[in-house]
Amino acid sequence: MNYSLVFQPSFDFRFPLFGLALAVVGSLIAAYRRDVGYGLVGAGLIWALVTAAFLGKEYYVLNHAARDPATPAVIGTVEEFVAEPMDGHSEESFRVGDQRFVYSSFNHTGGFHQGRARGGPIHQGLPVRIGYLPTESGNLIVKLEIALK
Repeated sequence: MNYSLVFQPSFDFRFPLFGLALAVVGSLIAAYRRDVGYGLVGAGLIWALVTAAFLGKEYYVLNHAARDPATPAVIGTVEEFVAEPMDGHSEESFRVGDQRFVYSSFNHTGGFHQGRARGGPIHQGLPVRIGYLPTESGNLIVKLEIALK
């Protein structure tokens, strides 16, 4: 059976860019109030560096896992699918074989977390191949492929 790749980890630049934007605003404010402006520049640069380092490490680990053939994988049909409600912050869940997956669109991890209500592809009866990492809080999806018809 042939599969189409739907999800693989990617680096999210939004959080580090927020810090750089704060540094730019701080540099503009520094022309009028140096103490406040330089404080914002420093805080923005620290924010950008810390978040880039944290997210970069997470991306490296998850991307490596997605490409590693030794990463646990399950092939089968989505069963016991419970969709995330459009108006709430609840979790979406499903099972493939003996592996259970739970995630939320509101919990931004490096793994797959796009709920059905927000355009996610998962639904009852969908044939999938999923690469995952077992964690303390459940299985983190690092690679999601959907069977082609």
